[in-house]
Amino acid sequence: MRRGLASATVAALALLGCRTAPPPSPAAPQPPAASQPPAAEHYQNVLHWTTASEVDNFGYDVYRATKEEGPFERLTRDPIPGAGTIDVPQSYSFVDDTIDPRRAYYYYVESISLTGARARFTPVIRAKPKLPESVPPPGRRESTLRPHRIHPLDNAAAYLIRRGLLEAVPEAFGVAFFGILV
Repeated sequence: MRRGLASATVAALALLGCRTAPPPSPAAPQPPAASQPPAAEHYQNVLHWTTASEVDNFGYDVYRATKEEGPFERLTRDPIPGAGTIDVPQSYSFVDDTIDPRRAYYYYVESISLTGARARFTPVIRAKPKLPESVPPPGRRESTLRPHRIHPLDNAAAYLIRRGLLEAVPEAFGVAFFGILV
């Protein structure tokens, strides 16, 4: 039997960007207050990795950085439990829900043996930003009003007048007709 670090091989390590809504409220749904903004979207990176087998594997720690060369910080407070010694493939995952959706992140997974020895288990993997930098962060959405020019042919009343189906535009409509407010 081999001793030391887990001899597991990486079958897959993937990062999946997820957009999920906040969990539903346990109370009965109530209509939102007029001054209450809509719930912000929640963004996260999910790391998945599998092993073909494991030997003396205590667990894994996940590290993250904002640059490929680091510095990396450990995200797992406690190691993700490993399977010890096993010849059956195992699947693991970690959810990083503390991200800025406009920023790229770099991750790697570190293996910890039963004796406490540590070794980098995966290569450094890049997670792409979920939003472009120009998009405001969740919860602070900005709206921009852009002028919109209405073309007379888009106006239903103008169409009906041209077809002879309507003689005049009622004042109550207050619609634009050939660029003039009627």
